[in-house]
Amino acid sequence: MIRNVIAVIDGAAGSCGKGKVIGEIVTDKSIKISAAITNNGPNAGHTFVDEKGNKMVFHNIPVSSVNLVAELYIGPGSSINPEIFANEYERLNKIIGDRKIYVHERVPLIEERHQDYERKHITSGSTYKGCGAVQREKIMRDKKLKFFKEFRNA
Repeated sequence: MIRNVIAVIDGAAGSCGKGKVIGEIVTDKSIKISAAITNNGPNAGHTFVDEKGNKMVFHNIPVSSVNLVAELYIGPGSSINPEIFANEYERLNKIIGDRKIYVHERVPLIEERHQDYERKHITSGSTYKGCGAVQREKIMRDKKLKFFKEFRNA
């Protein structure tokens, strides 16, 4: 079986229009999208504006969810702040509908201590959302790190 893959990558530059590009691809009726995966962290927002001018900002949930038939996945390269994730899920519930969002069990959970660490150790160029600190712990296999599989609402 041959499957086509469309990947949108910015090399961690940020603010380059990934949300717009992804939204345009997945709402193009000539392109069949069956699944969408993201490896985002909540440090930035991917923005899509639909043809009616409705602005939607995505942090952890894939922008591709604007395609109402795509299966939604959050990959292991992501990091999730449970509060931000829950608020985003509630805010985007109309477009998510009854679809499940499959989250890799090894997605690390951002805690307040990660944000505190960044505020203490990073002097500039950070959103201080804890994404870097949580990835640091994941790379170092820190025993304090919690993963999505432990999230009580998973």
